[in-house]
Amino acid sequence: MMPQLIMHIDQLAMDNRRDVLFVRFAESFEGQKRMGSREYYKKSKIRQRLLEFLEENEIGSIECGPPSNSGYMSGYWGEIYIDVPFDESDSDYRKVQAFLENEDGSMKFDDARFYYFPYEYAKESIQQGLESLVAEFSGWEEKDEPHFEVFLGDEREERNMLMPWVRVYSVDQAIMFLETGEVAELHLDYDLGGDETGSGYDVLLWLKEKVKTSDYKLPEEITVYSKSLENKARMEATLEEIR
Repeated sequence: MMPQLIMHIDQLAMDNRRDVLFVRFAESFEGQKRMGSREYYKKSKIRQRLLEFLEENEIGSIECGPPSNSGYMSGYWGEIYIDVPFDESDSDYRKVQAFLENEDGSMKFDDARFYYFPYEYAKESIQQGLESLVAEFSGWEEKDEPHFEVFLGDEREERNMLMPWVRVYSVDQAIMFLETGEVAELHLDYDLGGDETGSGYDVLLWLKEKVKTSDYKLPEEITVYSKSLENKARMEATLEEIR
């Protein structure tokens, strides 16, 4: 069986660009003790009932992890991300809320907790995690050849499975990693879905200026792409100028 990639809840908020919802199970010590430590979620009847309910109502869900910058290392404890907006006018949200909560807002099931994770918290969490990673790279006294793959974009292409990789969500975050000199492969999408994050083309303009004014070494491989043929051609032309 191939290992399963489980995304953190803040990464899911960033991908969806909105507040997100998830459910945890048997959070109390007694609940975990009763169900058997870390494997409790496999024995959780309410978790199975929830998954069946979501499938019956054609509501999307996937397994998820805690915030990526939660400050501790943790395995998977059975959390489920529910793909509906936190919006009481949304019919699917009301269905999920009615399944999990009583009218007074209390939970119907002792071993389940229904959480809302704000998009603004996700941005802060991701930024702090990336800054910590960059600080770790910058503090290395001895460095081999650049060995990290950085991806900036809405959708991932197939990546190098033998190389550590980092997903960034804005031009500033991409540049933050490029300045470490540790990026071997760089993937740039023109379309990032919002003015506040810039575009992959902006990163190329930064690289162009950096190469022009210093002895900066480009990543060994730079891949550009866009749903727009015009934008992709624009990026490819700039990349050729840089090289």
